[in-house]
Amino acid sequence: MKKILLCILLLAVSAGARTMWVRVYYDTEEARVQLLANDFDLLTGSAQNRYFEYFLDEKTAYDVQAQGYIVNILHPDITTFLNETYGNLRMNFGEYYTYDEMVQEIETISALYPALTHLTSIGQTWQGRDIWAVKVSDNAGMTEAEPRVLISGAHHAREPIGCSIAIDNMYWLLDNYGANDTATAIVNNSETWFVPVVNPDGYVFNETYDDPWGWRKNCRDNNNSGQMEPEFDGVDPNRNYGYMWGYNNVGSSPDPTHGAYRGPEAFSEPETQAMRELCDSAEFIYAVNYHAYGNILIVPWGYIDSWVPSPDSEEYYAMAESMTTYIGVPNNYVFGTGMGTLGYETNGTSDDWMYGEQVEKPKCFAFSPEVGSSFWQAATDTNIIVNQCNDARPMNIFLEYRAALLGIEETEAVSISNLSVWPNPVHDRAILRFDLDWHVRLAVHLYDITGRLIYARTAEYGPGIHELYLDTRRLSSGVYVLRISQGEQTILKEKVVIIRG
Repeated sequence: MKKILLCILLLAVSAGARTMWVRVYYDTEEARVQLLANDFDLLTGSAQNRYFEYFLDEKTAYDVQAQGYIVNILHPDITTFLNETYGNLRMNFGEYYTYDEMVQEIETISALYPALTHLTSIGQTWQGRDIWAVKVSDNAGMTEAEPRVLISGAHHAREPIGCSIAIDNMYWLLDNYGANDTATAIVNNSETWFVPVVNPDGYVFNETYDDPWGWRKNCRDNNNSGQMEPEFDGVDPNRNYGYMWGYNNVGSSPDPTHGAYRGPEAFSEPETQAMRELCDSAEFIYAVNYHAYGNILIVPWGYIDSWVPSPDSEEYYAMAESMTTYIGVPNNYVFGTGMGTLGYETNGTSDDWMYGEQVEKPKCFAFSPEVGSSFWQAATDTNIIVNQCNDARPMNIFLEYRAALLGIEETEAVSISNLSVWPNPVHDRAILRFDLDWHVRLAVHLYDITGRLIYARTAEYGPGIHELYLDTRRLSSGVYVLRISQGEQTILKEKVVIIRG
């Protein structure tokens, strides 16, 4: 490994060591693993660009450089950075919602839209604070047989942007209900649940915490001292979920002093217990759990130290591509597994549990966006918060509308017309043509005369004219059956004759 120092040379270690914000590059898999083994407080990473970001004291940063790593100093002194940026010696909420401001905001929303919202506490923390949730739907006070979506923020206490995004999405749905077709369809045909702050105790602790980079965990009293002692206390809620909890000591830590401490057992924490009970009762089909930072969109699996995709990776990646590339104004987030995006594994996470646990509840396609370029990036700039909400909103709407379509499908037949298969008989290729009046999810299956499945495709199609091409060059001459369906409803069942030349 080349011993190169980028951008700013490290200064000689002085008696008063500074805390630096650094980006450390690795060039081999061995170097990546060795770097992670240091157990530094990991802020973010990039698998594509092969780096991790840390806050390190000056001596440690110097030692890392001496080991042969490329060290790029993003800022040589965090204390100075905070003083210059925020006007004090610690990060603060500034333009972000504090916990009390969040509670006031969702109470205001509930009062403004009493018929469309249901405000409820889903549990209480170690310190007795409520974990608030808001349901948005056309009959919010009732439990209807509708598909449900979850939007959550602030599993990690130093990542306040998730709270802002959740509240922004609430307002978009409610303010546009009755005026915007998409918002109206979502509210009428599905339920969207919001938990703006999953970790209230840790969130509130950051209002007074003196550490310059903020508190990450909850406020569990690990050493039973009767008071909050940061050097000993707290559990990482996003390492405390049950699926693959404690899979290894790399993706989470058994050490209570570590930032990724997973807790004494799975679901030991009131925050994850509350989320578990909500997910089990609501049976969400989609979830978005917001974090910071990196401008990436993470999908399962997180617990495996490889690029192994989940069983539904094809559908996951298709949704992730739409969420980041095609919907609204593209945010162009990098998407993939934790290893494929951040370059490190995590176990006991919300996404792995929401997707992987399929016994006590149905499967939920869960995503974790990592928003922005630092934890408190927008503390003094409302415009940054607005822009980040604008980037995130289409991702939420995409999943909410997909859920709404399922709700529509339960009560309305698909409006399809001008359906044809041409030519028939077929030589090399058949063209399936159809018109749609609205978005719908269709399944196309081709069977041979014995009933054996030859071809299958399931996809969503928007309003308008569509053409689907069936390549039949590898099929033998004979009679086949083409079936097009929406859910359990068969829309077309037609014989197709293939003739080989």
